[in-house]
Amino acid sequence: VWGMGADYSSGHQANEQVHIGQGLVLAKLSLPSGIRNTEGLFVLHPFIINAALQMPPAYLFSNDENIMRPSGIDPLQKIRPTAIERLEIFRECPCEMWALIRYSRGSGAGHNTQKYDIDLCDEGGQVCVRIKGCSYKVGGACEKTPGVMLLQPFWKEQAVAEDTMVPTYERHVVMLCETDTIAAGDIEFSLAGMECITLQSGMEEVDRRFEKYAVQVFEKIKSILNDKPKGKVLVQIVTMPQHEKLLFAGLCGILKTAQKENPKIHGQLIEVEDTEKMEGLIEILKTSSRHPADSRIRFAEGKRWIPVWSKAEMPSETPDIPWKDRGVYLITGGAKGLGLIFAKEIARQAKEVTLILTGRSLLDQDKQTSLEELK
Repeated sequence: VWGMGADYSSGHQANEQVHIGQGLVLAKLSLPSGIRNTEGLFVLHPFIINAALQMPPAYLFSNDENIMRPSGIDPLQKIRPTAIERLEIFRECPCEMWALIRYSRGSGAGHNTQKYDIDLCDEGGQVCVRIKGCSYKVGGACEKTPGVMLLQPFWKEQAVAEDTMVPTYERHVVMLCETDTIAAGDIEFSLAGMECITLQSGMEEVDRRFEKYAVQVFEKIKSILNDKPKGKVLVQIVTMPQHEKLLFAGLCGILKTAQKENPKIHGQLIEVEDTEKMEGLIEILKTSSRHPADSRIRFAEGKRWIPVWSKAEMPSETPDIPWKDRGVYLITGGAKGLGLIFAKEIARQAKEVTLILTGRSLLDQDKQTSLEELK
């Protein structure tokens, strides 16, 4: 069935076997013995995924014109993966896998562009990961190596067009978070069909107040989702960014998560000045509803601002290590994945530290071994 075998260099040490057929490549991939202990740390192990993505460029070229050879490409040039159309994950990847590479539908030898589908299967033939529409770019010798970009947040002034159409919302909910000068009843009276709620805490400490507000926002959104709305729902949280109240901007995270759960939910966290009057707030709510994609908006000094990212200069000096000697660190999920990586890094770079590792899964033998190594 397979046209030929293939040799591979030390740079492709994950490849144990490679078979090339007409428009197909089948390769057995495995983790080298030196990193087999990292098998359980990833759903998609970077070593296996990298080896699979390197398979098409590694075996694109053959003396047989019918075997995966795109026209017009010099085989001496470097070829890099640039994009994939779809990634499906069905189960975790074991340390030994089979990769099946083939042309994507509508692609193939003789086409202007080539895209490839890659199936990663376990020893039993079950598909664990499916990569569809993987495309590649030819890079010359003078092409710059990708570097690091440092970004910093800042507030950008952004006015809104007055003639912007207001989307139709099946439900419009406004939550007031410590806006003492504004009453919920007055807003409901001014905006027909809108539900306004004042978040309640009864606590003095700001962290306890935040916790209470977060639970109320969560419960309200949960009840909205349980009602299974058919149309768009707009949820606006109004707060003030002065002093410790700036902490309440973190409620924006709940709104963003809700929209990921159900695209019909549109959430906005709106920050206003403590001198804002009722009439001004009503106009702010109306204006903001025209742009549901803006998840966080600040109104100050008569202007409208949204948070954006800008490029920042890279620091010239090496940053200080954040871990302190004799420090105490609590790491959630500390016995697996990123948690264990951070724990090892702290233990390596700091002296006499106390590490508290927590997790939801049982402390099995593999985790216990990792903890003993950490000690």
